[in-house]
Amino acid sequence: MSLVFFDPNGQKYTLHMLLHGSDEQKEVHLEKICSLINKGFIPRNNQGIGVAITGLFQSSSKRVRRWAFNAMALLGQRHGRQFVSAVENAVKQSMDDPILLAYAVAALFSVTSDDVQTFKFLKDNGIPVEGALLVASARFSRECATDLVKKKIDIDTADEAVLQNAAILVGVEKVPEGVFSDRHPYKAVIGKLNNHDDKLVQQYSVWAISENPHLAVSDLGVKVIDIESFRPNVKKWIYRLLASDADNASRNRDILSMGSNDDDIDIRQNIASGLAESYFPELENIVLPWFANENEQEIRAQLLEHMATFSGKCNEYENSVMLAYQTAGQESPQRMRLEAAAKQTEIYPKMKRVALQHEATLFSNGNTGGLFMIDNSTTNQFSINGDGNQVSGITQATNLKDVTIKNVQKIEDAELREPLAELVQIIGNSEAADDAKKQALDEINDLAQTPTPEKANKLLKTLKVIGILGNAGIVIGKIAAWANGIPL
Repeated sequence: MSLVFFDPNGQKYTLHMLLHGSDEQKEVHLEKICSLINKGFIPRNNQGIGVAITGLFQSSSKRVRRWAFNAMALLGQRHGRQFVSAVENAVKQSMDDPILLAYAVAALFSVTSDDVQTFKFLKDNGIPVEGALLVASARFSRECATDLVKKKIDIDTADEAVLQNAAILVGVEKVPEGVFSDRHPYKAVIGKLNNHDDKLVQQYSVWAISENPHLAVSDLGVKVIDIESFRPNVKKWIYRLLASDADNASRNRDILSMGSNDDDIDIRQNIASGLAESYFPELENIVLPWFANENEQEIRAQLLEHMATFSGKCNEYENSVMLAYQTAGQESPQRMRLEAAAKQTEIYPKMKRVALQHEATLFSNGNTGGLFMIDNSTTNQFSINGDGNQVSGITQATNLKDVTIKNVQKIEDAELREPLAELVQIIGNSEAADDAKKQALDEINDLAQTPTPEKANKLLKTLKVIGILGNAGIVIGKIAAWANGIPL
Protein backbone atom coordinates (compact mmCIF):
# COMPACT_ATOMS: atom_id res chain seq x y z
CA MET A 1 0.00 0.00 0.00
CA SER A 2 1.47 3.37 -1.08
CA LEU A 3 1.73 6.23 1.41
CA VAL A 4 -0.48 9.28 0.93
CA PHE A 5 1.12 12.47 2.22
CA PHE A 6 -0.26 15.82 3.31
CA ASP A 7 -0.23 18.42 0.54
CA PRO A 8 3.13 20.25 1.00
CA ASN A 9 1.62 23.76 0.82
CA GLY A 10 -1.23 22.79 3.09
CA GLN A 11 1.22 21.34 5.60
CA LYS A 12 3.38 24.48 5.49
CA TYR A 13 0.35 26.64 6.16
CA THR A 14 -0.85 24.38 8.98
CA LEU A 15 2.59 24.51 10.61
CA HIS A 16 2.57 28.31 10.31
CA MET A 17 -0.83 28.50 12.04
CA LEU A 18 0.24 26.13 14.84
CA LEU A 19 3.17 28.43 15.53
CA HIS A 20 1.60 31.85 14.95
CA GLY A 21 -2.21 31.53 14.88
CA SER A 22 -4.76 32.45 17.52
CA ASP A 23 -6.05 29.76 19.89
CA GLU A 24 -9.09 29.32 17.67
CA GLN A 25 -6.91 28.93 14.57
CA LYS A 26 -4.62 26.48 16.32
CA GLU A 27 -7.63 24.40 17.33
CA VAL A 28 -8.94 24.39 13.76
CA HIS A 29 -5.62 23.21 12.34
CA LEU A 30 -5.00 20.60 15.03
CA GLU A 31 -8.43 19.23 14.26
CA LYS A 32 -7.55 19.23 10.55
CA ILE A 33 -4.39 17.23 11.26
CA CYS A 34 -6.45 14.66 13.18
CA SER A 35 -9.03 14.39 10.41
CA LEU A 36 -6.40 13.92 7.70
CA ILE A 37 -4.52 11.24 9.64
CA ASN A 38 -7.80 9.44 10.39
CA LYS A 39 -8.42 9.40 6.62
CA GLY A 40 -5.04 7.79 5.96
CA PHE A 41 -2.85 10.81 5.16
CA ILE A 42 0.52 11.26 6.86
CA PRO A 43 2.73 14.36 7.29
CA ARG A 44 5.82 14.61 5.11
CA ASN A 45 7.93 15.51 8.12
CA ASN A 46 6.78 14.19 11.47
CA GLN A 47 9.37 16.16 13.40
CA GLY A 48 8.37 19.67 12.33
CA ILE A 49 4.66 19.15 12.97
CA GLY A 50 5.41 17.11 16.12
CA VAL A 51 7.59 19.79 17.70
CA ALA A 52 4.91 22.42 17.04
CA ILE A 53 2.28 20.17 18.63
CA THR A 54 4.36 19.50 21.75
CA GLY A 55 4.71 23.26 22.18
CA LEU A 56 0.92 23.46 22.40
CA PHE A 57 0.87 21.11 25.41
CA GLN A 58 1.57 24.31 27.39
CA SER A 59 -1.28 26.32 25.86
CA SER A 60 -3.53 28.25 28.24
CA SER A 61 -6.52 26.95 26.24
CA LYS A 62 -7.87 23.58 27.37
CA ARG A 63 -9.39 23.01 23.97
CA VAL A 64 -6.05 23.55 22.27
CA ARG A 65 -4.31 21.18 24.70
CA ARG A 66 -6.98 18.53 24.19
CA TRP A 67 -6.65 18.67 20.41
CA ALA A 68 -2.85 18.74 20.72
CA PHE A 69 -2.95 15.47 22.69
CA ASN A 70 -5.30 13.98 20.09
CA ALA A 71 -3.02 15.07 17.26
CA MET A 72 0.07 13.69 18.98
CA ALA A 73 -1.66 10.37 19.65
CA LEU A 74 -2.37 10.00 15.93
CA LEU A 75 0.96 11.40 14.77
CA GLY A 76 2.88 9.25 17.24
CA GLN A 77 1.79 6.00 15.62
CA ARG A 78 4.65 6.56 13.15
CA HIS A 79 8.09 7.36 14.61
CA GLY A 80 6.66 8.81 17.81
CA ARG A 81 9.40 7.82 20.25
CA GLN A 82 11.21 11.14 19.82
CA PHE A 83 8.26 12.77 21.60
CA VAL A 84 8.03 10.40 24.60
CA SER A 85 9.70 12.77 27.06
CA ALA A 86 7.46 15.71 26.08
CA VAL A 87 4.32 13.59 26.40
CA GLU A 88 5.41 12.17 29.78
CA ASN A 89 5.84 15.72 31.08
CA ALA A 90 2.39 16.63 29.71
CA VAL A 91 0.86 13.63 31.52
CA LYS A 92 2.35 14.80 34.82
CA GLN A 93 1.09 18.34 34.25
CA SER A 94 -2.45 17.09 33.49
CA MET A 95 -2.97 14.98 36.60
CA ASP A 96 -5.37 17.50 38.16
CA ASP A 97 -7.72 17.33 35.14
CA PRO A 98 -9.15 13.81 34.53
CA ILE A 99 -10.40 14.60 31.01
CA LEU A 100 -7.11 16.08 29.78
CA LEU A 101 -5.22 13.29 31.57
CA ALA A 102 -7.10 10.65 29.57
CA TYR A 103 -6.08 12.28 26.28
CA ALA A 104 -2.47 12.72 27.42
CA VAL A 105 -2.16 9.08 28.52
CA ALA A 106 -3.63 7.88 25.22
CA ALA A 107 -0.94 9.92 23.46
CA LEU A 108 1.72 8.31 25.66
CA PHE A 109 0.61 4.78 24.76
CA SER A 110 0.81 5.84 21.10
CA VAL A 111 4.28 7.41 21.09
CA THR A 112 5.91 4.67 23.16
CA SER A 113 4.29 1.77 21.26
CA ASP A 114 5.25 -0.15 24.39
CA ASP A 115 2.56 -1.17 26.89
CA VAL A 116 5.09 -2.39 29.46
CA GLN A 117 7.01 0.90 29.49
CA THR A 118 3.84 3.00 29.65
CA PHE A 119 2.18 0.98 32.41
CA LYS A 120 5.38 1.27 34.48
CA PHE A 121 5.44 5.05 34.03
CA LEU A 122 1.78 5.33 35.02
CA LYS A 123 2.25 3.10 38.07
CA ASP A 124 5.32 5.07 39.18
CA ASN A 125 3.24 8.25 39.03
CA GLY A 126 0.18 6.80 40.77
CA ILE A 127 -2.10 6.91 37.72
CA PRO A 128 -4.59 3.98 37.55
CA VAL A 129 -5.66 2.82 34.09
CA GLU A 130 -9.40 2.70 34.53
CA GLY A 131 -12.62 4.42 33.51
CA ALA A 132 -12.27 7.13 30.85
CA LEU A 133 -8.51 6.72 30.81
CA LEU A 134 -8.86 3.03 29.92
CA VAL A 135 -11.34 3.81 27.14
CA ALA A 136 -9.16 6.55 25.66
CA SER A 137 -6.06 4.32 25.73
CA ALA A 138 -7.79 1.36 24.07
CA ARG A 139 -7.10 2.97 20.69
CA PHE A 140 -3.34 2.59 21.11
CA SER A 141 -2.81 -0.19 23.63
CA ARG A 142 -3.58 -3.85 22.98
CA GLU A 143 -3.65 -4.59 26.70
CA CYS A 144 -6.09 -1.73 27.37
CA ALA A 145 -8.34 -2.86 24.50
CA THR A 146 -8.43 -6.42 25.87
CA ASP A 147 -9.20 -5.18 29.38
CA LEU A 148 -11.96 -2.89 28.05
CA VAL A 149 -13.70 -5.77 26.26
CA LYS A 150 -13.71 -7.76 29.51
CA LYS A 151 -15.22 -4.88 31.47
CA LYS A 152 -17.52 -3.65 28.65
CA ILE A 153 -19.15 -0.23 28.41
CA ASP A 154 -22.77 -0.02 29.48
CA ILE A 155 -23.98 3.26 28.01
CA ASP A 156 -26.97 3.29 30.37
CA THR A 157 -24.79 3.42 33.49
CA ALA A 158 -21.33 4.64 32.41
CA ASP A 159 -20.19 8.10 33.54
CA GLU A 160 -19.89 11.05 31.17
CA ALA A 161 -16.11 10.88 30.72
CA VAL A 162 -16.31 7.21 29.71
CA LEU A 163 -19.08 7.93 27.20
CA GLN A 164 -17.20 10.87 25.70
CA ASN A 165 -14.23 8.64 24.98
CA ALA A 166 -16.49 5.82 23.79
CA ALA A 167 -17.92 8.21 21.17
CA ILE A 168 -14.38 9.02 20.04
CA LEU A 169 -13.66 5.30 19.59
CA VAL A 170 -16.71 5.06 17.35
CA GLY A 171 -15.63 8.11 15.35
CA VAL A 172 -12.16 6.75 14.57
CA GLU A 173 -13.41 3.17 14.05
CA LYS A 174 -11.33 1.78 16.90
CA VAL A 175 -14.07 0.12 18.94
CA PRO A 176 -12.82 -3.31 20.12
CA GLU A 177 -15.34 -5.97 19.12
CA GLY A 178 -17.75 -6.75 21.95
CA VAL A 179 -16.97 -3.66 24.00
CA PHE A 180 -20.59 -2.45 24.24
CA SER A 181 -23.20 -4.33 26.23
CA ASP A 182 -25.40 -6.64 24.19
CA ARG A 183 -28.49 -4.45 24.61
CA HIS A 184 -27.15 -1.82 22.19
CA PRO A 185 -26.10 -2.56 18.60
CA TYR A 186 -23.14 -0.56 17.29
CA LYS A 187 -25.07 2.19 15.44
CA ALA A 188 -27.74 2.44 18.13
CA VAL A 189 -25.04 3.53 20.57
CA ILE A 190 -24.47 6.77 18.69
CA GLY A 191 -28.17 7.56 18.37
CA LYS A 192 -28.55 7.10 22.12
CA LEU A 193 -25.49 9.18 22.99
CA ASN A 194 -26.78 12.04 20.83
CA ASN A 195 -29.70 12.33 23.26
CA HIS A 196 -27.56 12.19 26.41
CA ASP A 197 -27.91 14.94 29.02
CA ASP A 198 -24.17 15.73 29.06
CA LYS A 199 -23.26 18.34 26.44
CA LEU A 200 -19.82 16.87 25.72
CA VAL A 201 -21.21 13.36 25.28
CA GLN A 202 -23.65 14.80 22.74
CA GLN A 203 -20.91 16.80 21.03
CA TYR A 204 -18.48 13.89 20.67
CA SER A 205 -21.27 11.63 19.47
CA VAL A 206 -22.20 14.00 16.61
CA TRP A 207 -18.48 14.44 15.88
CA ALA A 208 -18.18 10.65 15.61
CA ILE A 209 -20.80 10.58 12.85
CA SER A 210 -18.95 13.29 10.94
CA GLU A 211 -15.68 11.32 11.12
CA ASN A 212 -16.84 7.72 10.69
CA PRO A 213 -17.44 6.96 6.98
CA HIS A 214 -19.92 4.20 7.88
CA LEU A 215 -22.19 6.57 9.77
CA ALA A 216 -24.51 9.21 8.32
CA VAL A 217 -27.01 11.93 9.20
CA SER A 218 -29.67 9.21 9.48
CA ASP A 219 -27.77 7.83 12.49
CA LEU A 220 -28.12 11.05 14.47
CA GLY A 221 -31.19 9.87 16.32
CA VAL A 222 -32.47 13.46 16.36
CA LYS A 223 -34.48 15.60 13.94
CA VAL A 224 -32.32 18.01 11.94
CA ILE A 225 -35.21 20.47 11.77
CA ASP A 226 -34.90 20.87 15.55
CA ILE A 227 -31.27 22.05 15.26
CA GLU A 228 -31.92 25.36 17.01
CA SER A 229 -33.00 23.55 20.17
CA PHE A 230 -29.55 22.05 20.73
CA ARG A 231 -26.72 23.51 22.78
CA PRO A 232 -24.26 25.55 20.68
CA ASN A 233 -21.40 23.04 21.10
CA VAL A 234 -23.66 20.26 19.73
CA LYS A 235 -25.39 22.41 17.14
CA LYS A 236 -22.08 23.39 15.51
CA TRP A 237 -21.21 19.74 14.82
CA ILE A 238 -24.64 19.02 13.39
CA TYR A 239 -24.15 21.97 11.05
CA ARG A 240 -20.74 20.64 10.04
CA LEU A 241 -22.18 17.18 9.45
CA LEU A 242 -24.86 18.63 7.17
CA ALA A 243 -22.40 20.81 5.28
CA SER A 244 -19.80 18.10 4.69
CA ASP A 245 -22.01 15.94 2.45
CA ALA A 246 -23.25 17.49 -0.79
CA ASP A 247 -26.58 15.63 -0.83
CA ASN A 248 -27.38 16.47 2.79
CA ALA A 249 -26.21 20.04 2.28
CA SER A 250 -28.47 20.46 -0.74
CA ARG A 251 -31.49 19.02 1.11
CA ASN A 252 -30.84 21.31 4.06
CA ARG A 253 -29.73 24.45 2.23
CA ASP A 254 -32.19 26.65 4.13
CA ILE A 255 -30.77 25.43 7.45
CA LEU A 256 -27.19 26.08 6.24
CA SER A 257 -28.17 29.54 5.06
CA MET A 258 -29.60 30.26 8.50
CA GLY A 259 -26.41 28.97 10.14
CA SER A 260 -24.19 31.15 7.94
CA ASN A 261 -25.84 34.17 9.59
CA ASP A 262 -25.62 32.83 13.15
CA ASP A 263 -24.00 35.14 15.70
CA ASP A 264 -21.97 32.21 17.09
CA ILE A 265 -18.52 32.19 15.45
CA ASP A 266 -18.05 28.47 16.20
CA ILE A 267 -21.19 27.61 14.27
CA ARG A 268 -20.19 29.62 11.20
CA GLN A 269 -16.69 28.18 11.37
CA ASN A 270 -17.97 24.60 11.48
CA ILE A 271 -20.19 25.16 8.46
CA ALA A 272 -17.23 26.65 6.57
CA SER A 273 -15.09 23.66 7.58
CA GLY A 274 -17.78 21.24 6.44
CA LEU A 275 -17.95 22.91 3.03
CA ALA A 276 -14.23 22.30 2.39
CA GLU A 277 -15.03 19.26 0.24
CA SER A 278 -18.71 19.80 -0.48
CA TYR A 279 -20.58 21.58 -3.27
CA PHE A 280 -24.07 21.50 -4.76
CA PRO A 281 -25.56 23.67 -7.55
CA GLU A 282 -26.41 27.20 -6.39
CA LEU A 283 -24.42 26.86 -3.15
CA GLU A 284 -22.67 30.04 -4.26
CA ASN A 285 -25.92 31.89 -3.49
CA ILE A 286 -25.18 31.18 0.17
CA VAL A 287 -21.37 31.34 0.12
CA LEU A 288 -20.76 34.58 -1.81
CA PRO A 289 -23.01 36.88 0.30
CA TRP A 290 -21.69 35.20 3.43
CA PHE A 291 -18.09 35.79 2.34
CA ALA A 292 -18.80 39.44 1.53
CA ASN A 293 -20.16 40.10 5.01
CA GLU A 294 -18.03 37.75 7.13
CA ASN A 295 -15.72 39.62 9.51
CA GLU A 296 -13.76 36.68 10.99
CA GLN A 297 -10.56 36.19 9.02
CA GLU A 298 -10.26 32.44 9.66
CA ILE A 299 -13.81 31.85 8.41
CA ARG A 300 -13.15 34.00 5.34
CA ALA A 301 -10.03 31.93 4.70
CA GLN A 302 -12.02 28.69 4.99
CA LEU A 303 -14.64 29.98 2.56
CA LEU A 304 -11.88 30.92 0.13
CA GLU A 305 -10.53 27.37 0.40
CA HIS A 306 -13.99 26.07 -0.53
CA MET A 307 -14.18 28.50 -3.46
CA ALA A 308 -10.69 27.53 -4.65
CA THR A 309 -11.52 23.82 -4.52
CA PHE A 310 -14.74 24.34 -6.49
CA SER A 311 -13.62 27.28 -8.65
CA GLY A 312 -14.62 25.36 -11.77
CA LYS A 313 -18.24 25.36 -10.63
CA CYS A 314 -18.73 29.12 -10.43
CA ASN A 315 -17.10 32.09 -12.18
CA GLU A 316 -17.48 34.29 -9.11
CA TYR A 317 -15.63 31.70 -7.02
CA GLU A 318 -12.66 31.99 -9.35
CA ASN A 319 -12.79 35.78 -9.32
CA SER A 320 -12.85 35.94 -5.53
CA VAL A 321 -10.02 33.45 -5.15
CA MET A 322 -7.75 35.09 -7.71
CA LEU A 323 -8.37 38.51 -6.18
CA ALA A 324 -7.46 37.16 -2.74
CA TYR A 325 -4.38 35.50 -4.21
CA GLN A 326 -3.28 38.77 -5.85
CA THR A 327 -3.84 40.72 -2.65
CA ALA A 328 -1.83 38.30 -0.51
CA GLY A 329 1.94 38.82 -0.36
CA GLN A 330 4.48 36.82 -2.30
CA GLU A 331 5.14 33.43 -0.66
CA SER A 332 2.64 34.33 2.09
CA PRO A 333 0.83 31.70 4.20
CA GLN A 334 -2.42 32.84 2.57
CA ARG A 335 -1.09 31.93 -0.88
CA MET A 336 0.11 28.55 0.41
CA ARG A 337 -3.37 27.81 1.69
CA LEU A 338 -5.10 28.79 -1.56
CA GLU A 339 -2.61 26.83 -3.67
CA ALA A 340 -3.21 23.72 -1.56
CA ALA A 341 -6.99 24.04 -2.01
CA ALA A 342 -6.72 24.72 -5.75
CA LYS A 343 -4.12 22.02 -6.50
CA GLN A 344 -6.45 19.88 -8.65
CA THR A 345 -8.22 22.77 -10.41
CA GLU A 346 -7.68 24.82 -13.55
CA ILE A 347 -6.84 27.97 -11.59
CA TYR A 348 -3.78 26.39 -9.95
CA PRO A 349 -1.54 26.99 -13.01
CA LYS A 350 -2.77 30.59 -13.07
CA MET A 351 -1.71 31.01 -9.46
CA LYS A 352 1.73 29.59 -10.16
CA ARG A 353 2.21 31.89 -13.16
CA VAL A 354 1.18 34.86 -11.06
CA ALA A 355 3.64 33.80 -8.36
CA LEU A 356 6.53 34.02 -10.86
CA GLN A 357 5.88 37.68 -11.60
CA HIS A 358 6.21 40.77 -9.46
CA GLU A 359 2.77 41.98 -8.37
CA ALA A 360 3.14 45.29 -10.15
CA THR A 361 3.59 43.68 -13.57
CA LEU A 362 0.41 41.64 -13.41
CA PHE A 363 -1.86 44.49 -14.42
CA SER A 364 0.29 46.34 -16.93
CA ASN A 365 -1.03 47.49 -20.31
CA GLY A 366 0.65 44.64 -22.13
CA ASN A 367 3.89 46.22 -23.38
CA THR A 368 6.41 44.15 -21.47
CA GLY A 369 5.61 40.67 -22.74
CA GLY A 370 4.79 39.38 -19.28
CA LEU A 371 1.71 37.75 -17.84
CA PHE A 372 -1.37 39.92 -17.68
CA MET A 373 -4.64 39.36 -15.89
CA ILE A 374 -7.76 41.17 -17.00
CA ASP A 375 -11.43 41.09 -16.06
CA ASN A 376 -13.42 40.08 -19.14
CA SER A 377 -16.70 41.94 -18.84
CA THR A 378 -18.53 39.47 -21.09
CA THR A 379 -17.79 36.24 -19.23
CA ASN A 380 -16.83 37.73 -15.84
CA GLN A 381 -13.88 35.30 -15.77
CA PHE A 382 -10.20 35.96 -15.30
CA SER A 383 -8.18 35.37 -18.47
CA ILE A 384 -4.40 35.26 -18.86
CA ASN A 385 -2.65 36.88 -21.79
CA GLY A 386 1.03 36.02 -22.01
CA ASP A 387 1.95 37.02 -25.55
CA GLY A 388 2.98 40.58 -24.72
CA ASN A 389 0.43 42.13 -27.08
CA GLN A 390 -2.32 44.57 -26.23
CA VAL A 391 -5.54 42.70 -25.43
CA SER A 392 -8.22 43.68 -27.91
CA GLY A 393 -11.71 44.75 -26.96
CA ILE A 394 -10.75 46.34 -23.63
CA THR A 395 -12.98 49.26 -22.79
CA GLN A 396 -11.78 52.48 -21.25
CA ALA A 397 -13.47 51.51 -17.98
CA THR A 398 -11.65 48.18 -17.88
CA ASN A 399 -8.31 49.89 -18.56
CA LEU A 400 -8.99 52.30 -15.71
CA LYS A 401 -9.85 49.37 -13.45
CA ASP A 402 -6.59 47.63 -14.35
CA VAL A 403 -4.56 50.75 -13.62
CA THR A 404 -6.44 51.19 -10.34
CA ILE A 405 -5.65 47.64 -9.25
CA LYS A 406 -2.00 48.18 -10.12
CA ASN A 407 -1.88 51.31 -7.97
CA VAL A 408 -3.75 49.68 -5.08
CA GLN A 409 -1.23 46.83 -5.04
CA LYS A 410 1.50 49.37 -4.27
CA ILE A 411 -0.11 50.47 -0.98
CA GLU A 412 2.12 49.27 1.85
CA ASP A 413 -0.57 49.18 4.56
CA ALA A 414 -2.46 45.89 4.13
CA GLU A 415 -5.40 47.17 6.22
CA LEU A 416 -6.13 49.65 3.43
CA ARG A 417 -4.74 47.73 0.44
CA GLU A 418 -6.85 44.59 0.91
CA PRO A 419 -10.32 46.19 1.24
CA LEU A 420 -9.55 48.61 -1.60
CA ALA A 421 -8.62 45.68 -3.86
CA GLU A 422 -11.95 44.02 -3.04
CA LEU A 423 -13.77 47.31 -3.58
CA VAL A 424 -12.34 47.67 -7.09
CA GLN A 425 -13.73 44.24 -7.96
CA ILE A 426 -17.14 45.12 -6.47
CA ILE A 427 -17.28 48.35 -8.48
CA GLY A 428 -16.35 46.50 -11.66
CA ASN A 429 -19.18 44.01 -11.14
CA SER A 430 -21.77 46.56 -10.03
CA GLU A 431 -24.63 47.80 -12.19
CA ALA A 432 -23.69 51.45 -11.62
CA ALA A 433 -23.38 53.72 -14.63
CA ASP A 434 -19.97 53.92 -16.31
CA ASP A 435 -19.47 57.56 -15.27
CA ALA A 436 -20.22 56.63 -11.63
CA LYS A 437 -17.73 53.76 -11.78
CA LYS A 438 -15.12 56.09 -13.30
CA GLN A 439 -15.64 58.64 -10.53
CA ALA A 440 -15.20 55.97 -7.84
CA LEU A 441 -12.11 54.46 -9.49
CA ASP A 442 -10.55 57.92 -9.96
CA GLU A 443 -10.90 58.57 -6.23
CA ILE A 444 -9.47 55.14 -5.36
CA ASN A 445 -6.49 55.93 -7.60
CA ASP A 446 -6.01 59.23 -5.84
CA LEU A 447 -6.22 57.54 -2.43
CA ALA A 448 -3.81 54.78 -3.50
CA GLN A 449 -1.18 57.28 -4.60
CA THR A 450 -1.44 59.35 -1.41
CA PRO A 451 -3.25 57.39 1.31
CA THR A 452 -4.79 59.79 3.83
CA PRO A 453 -7.87 59.51 6.09
CA GLU A 454 -9.34 62.59 4.40
CA LYS A 455 -9.21 60.95 0.97
CA ALA A 456 -10.62 57.71 2.33
CA ASN A 457 -13.61 59.53 3.87
CA LYS A 458 -14.11 61.46 0.62
CA LEU A 459 -14.23 58.15 -1.25
CA LEU A 460 -16.85 56.76 1.17
CA LYS A 461 -19.06 59.83 0.66
CA THR A 462 -18.77 59.44 -3.13
CA LEU A 463 -19.73 55.77 -2.95
CA LYS A 464 -22.81 56.69 -0.93
CA VAL A 465 -23.86 59.35 -3.41
CA ILE A 466 -23.48 57.13 -6.48
CA GLY A 467 -25.22 54.17 -4.81
CA ILE A 468 -22.39 51.67 -4.47
CA LEU A 469 -21.98 51.95 -0.70
CA GLY A 470 -24.81 49.55 0.12
CA ASN A 471 -23.35 46.74 -2.00
CA ALA A 472 -19.85 46.68 -0.53
CA GLY A 473 -20.70 45.30 2.93
CA ILE A 474 -17.80 44.66 5.25
CA VAL A 475 -15.27 46.14 2.80
CA ILE A 476 -16.64 49.64 3.41
CA GLY A 477 -16.41 49.08 7.16
CA LYS A 478 -12.72 48.20 6.87
CA ILE A 479 -11.95 51.33 4.86
CA ALA A 480 -13.90 53.44 7.36
CA ALA A 481 -12.00 51.81 10.24
CA TRP A 482 -8.68 52.64 8.56
CA ALA A 483 -9.75 56.24 7.96
CA ASN A 484 -10.70 56.67 11.60
CA GLY A 485 -7.70 54.90 13.09
CA ILE A 486 -9.69 51.94 14.41
CA PRO A 487 -7.51 48.77 14.52
CA LEU A 488 -8.96 45.76 12.65
